[in-house]
Amino acid sequence: CPIWFFANLLFNLGLRWTSVANSSVISTLSGLFTLLLGAVLGAERFTWMKLVAVFLNVAGVVVVTAQDFRSSSKGDSGSESLLGDCMCLLAAVMYAVYTTFLKTQVERDECVEMPMFFGLVGLFNSVLLVPLLAISHFLGVEKLQVPDGATLGMIVLNGMVGTVLSDYLWARSVLLTTPLIATLAISMSIPLSLLADVVFN
Repeated sequence: CPIWFFANLLFNLGLRWTSVANSSVISTLSGLFTLLLGAVLGAERFTWMKLVAVFLNVAGVVVVTAQDFRSSSKGDSGSESLLGDCMCLLAAVMYAVYTTFLKTQVERDECVEMPMFFGLVGLFNSVLLVPLLAISHFLGVEKLQVPDGATLGMIVLNGMVGTVLSDYLWARSVLLTTPLIATLAISMSIPLSLLADVVFN
């Protein structure tokens, strides 16, 4: 639970100090970390073809993101910084640890009840990490307030589709395939989001 929480926290904090383009490219390095860590821990068999696939994946994301960055922010220097890049890099490492840990601890999909697994992740995050919200409120780091109805509805919708459903499908894919395949497949969200942007905007 803490690994998952801090991977997401670091990535989102990194977005505060770096561009979306940089964070997208850096996050694809999780494939490399997943391959290396998986090979060391026995969750993944290292082959040169897999390494080439990881580098092609990173190169593809670099091309797509660079084109999107150029077209969306001409003349804008952005808020890129080393701190944000480092946070996104650390998030990519933690994601690789979480993915590989899941595969090494649960070898087959039938061995885990996914709703129970994510229910326990939610419970542990609520009990152990929600107190951090109160502390951040009192320290002035983050202001907590009750959202209006429309905002609350969007938060719930985003949580159900953008987090619960996507994490459920991702975890199943890790167990049904390998950590590397699941990690590389997530990178498909970048060109697909660009395609959705073209279609709907």
